Amino acid sequence: MIIPDAWQRRGIGAALTDVLLRIAKDWGIREISAVTLPENDRMLAIFKARKFKVAINDTRDTVYASKTL
Repeated sequence: MIIPDAWQRRGIGAALTDVLLRIAKDWGIREISAVTLPENDRMLAIFKARKFKVAINDTRDTVYASKTL
């Protein structure tokens, strides 16, 4: 998901992540994954707060996050 700059820092990313996690679990999805940039500190904090596994790729330009549901 991409939150436009004008709407950032309002908790929308966290709220949408929580809704997506609930829907995925209800649908029987066993794992969810996401990709973000290493400088996206706020999204990384959302992932870490929700206990996603977070790993940066070898070229250090992409962060992968995953969570078993």
